[in-house]
Amino acid sequence: MDSRLKRVFALYCASAVAFAVVLAGGIAAKKNGDSLSATLSVLRQAKGNLVRTSEAVQEMRGAIAEIKSFVPPEFDPLKAEALILTGIDALKSKIRDAEISIASFETGGEEVLLPVTIRAAMRDYPSLVNTVGYLQSLRFPFFSIATLSLSQVTDKEKTAVIYEIKGVMRTPKVKESR
Repeated sequence: MDSRLKRVFALYCASAVAFAVVLAGGIAAKKNGDSLSATLSVLRQAKGNLVRTSEAVQEMRGAIAEIKSFVPPEFDPLKAEALILTGIDALKSKIRDAEISIASFETGGEEVLLPVTIRAAMRDYPSLVNTVGYLQSLRFPFFSIATLSLSQVTDKEKTAVIYEIKGVMRTPKVKESR
């Protein structure tokens, strides 16, 4: 009986080892399948991102072409300064009751800049909002508001609120073509 028990025990041990090998193979296959599924998901996402990226590139190219259409074809620094001065004249005609002072032209990187200070008595809040809105809506040349301050000034019998807008009138500087 002892030899029979040894054979059965050996058979059980062999079965247990075979079961452990099959179980380990099944676990490895499951992990491999999960890994392949995750990889496939990432690849699908990457393919979708590629399509969205190419669409974004096309949109950017269209935007660049539109921006280039705003810039006159033969544009040099003197014309940029003239364009800024024309913008200052437009400011003076739009904001008639304001005192507009300018500094000297500056060249910063790819831009021509002109520091501007606008100072006027505030008639009412909507007029101030309209003035700021007008300045922010300027397209060519652009106006960047640096500070907006309000101060109260009292004369003999009268009190007034004065606003002061400091900013920069700017336009791109296009490289000279020779």
